[in-house]
Amino acid sequence: MSIDRLSSFVRPYLVHSYLAQPGRMLLGIFMSVCVVQTATAAPEIQVWETDQGVPVYFVEAHEIPMVQISMGFKAGSGYDPAAKLGVSSLMSQLLTMGVVGMNQDALAEAIESTGAQMGAGSDADKMVASLKTLTEPEVLDKASALFASILSEPTFPVEVLNRERARRLVGLERQKQSPGAMAGKAFAATLFPDHPYGRPASGDENTLAAIERTDLQAFYEKYVVQSNVVVAVVGDMNRPQVESWVESLLESLPVGEPAVSIETPEVPVASEQFIPFDSQQSTILLGHHGIPRGHPDYIALSVANYILGGGGLVSILSDELREKRGLTYGVSSGFSRMASAGSFTVRLQTRNDKRDEAVALIRQVLADYTLNGPTQEQVLNAVKHLSGSFPLSTDSNAKVGSLLMAIGYYGLPVGYLQTYTNQVESIDLARVNEVIKRHMRPDEFVQVVLGGSNTSD
Repeated sequence: MSIDRLSSFVRPYLVHSYLAQPGRMLLGIFMSVCVVQTATAAPEIQVWETDQGVPVYFVEAHEIPMVQISMGFKAGSGYDPAAKLGVSSLMSQLLTMGVVGMNQDALAEAIESTGAQMGAGSDADKMVASLKTLTEPEVLDKASALFASILSEPTFPVEVLNRERARRLVGLERQKQSPGAMAGKAFAATLFPDHPYGRPASGDENTLAAIERTDLQAFYEKYVVQSNVVVAVVGDMNRPQVESWVESLLESLPVGEPAVSIETPEVPVASEQFIPFDSQQSTILLGHHGIPRGHPDYIALSVANYILGGGGLVSILSDELREKRGLTYGVSSGFSRMASAGSFTVRLQTRNDKRDEAVALIRQVLADYTLNGPTQEQVLNAVKHLSGSFPLSTDSNAKVGSLLMAIGYYGLPVGYLQTYTNQVESIDLARVNEVIKRHMRPDEFVQVVLGGSNTSD
């Protein structure tokens, strides 16, 4: 069935479903048909600023009567005060758990009655609040009013804070039994010493205990302001409608001041750390600082990393460690997508008595890769895969919205979606070797190994 025919079938069915039974049934039907983009062309992005200077990135998608909006604030865990780690995460979580005039249950019931989805969450760089709803006027108006309240009138109830804090403390205890979680925390702290990226985003026992409702309110008031946000919209509206809609959603927020960008971390000294842990497997993380998400070498480096360890079973690391030697079930490498330096990380698990061999082999592979680079065939295969799979990243509103937020927040070119495939296909062996030598530096590796005793000793 073509997109046009699907649209003509879906539109009246969704509206009829809403009139018959708004709420959960509508949401299930609504979410099951949210594939809206074809895989033949990247969508066009419209960009403007509101009267208060808020950048808005918009893609029209009229195939079904829905719209989604995401608001990305510079308010991620990287902005947590050192003594209050976890405040960004808790603030974003409680944003949707009570507003003026409605407690958590009443708010949840009101949202459910619209069939809309609303939420908020944070990573190291940003806090994102989002709304996904039908564009049928009655539904849109009600959902928009609720979302505006979430943005401008959160109450951060003390009893909810205490409950969620208790849950997090239980989660921290569980993490102590997780090799991956423990190794990841140690690796981040070693790679980014005395820097926000190296601190636990969810906080620790001491900082969580110190967070009070006033801390959530103060963090919210400082960062959830118009001068500190990027807006991404995808859906069944035209530009004048979106301009008016965004202005109405933001009008109750103060203009405020933009947050200072997270500082670039200092490069740590190469090091090796072993953490005893009662397990038969060792978790191994090696890496160094990466590049910011908006760096001009990002796409070329993605090709280079796909060949090395980003391509799953077809990567060099997988071939050397898994296929040839059976040292692990899986090994991967990757560059994190962050506003500041980010990280380049190689990770795997292996038997305790094989970890030294695995670490030595990883270092050997990286040394050879930075010296000699890949083959012409490997570059061609990586380019073909990355360019060929890109249309799948724009085949739904949700995926387009995520890309829009990345483009807006990290300052990528407005034509990124249209030019990505051509940029990938322009990358050749010489360009790959250039970025490998510039950005992969195994002599700077920070190494963390967490595991039990070596059974061969």
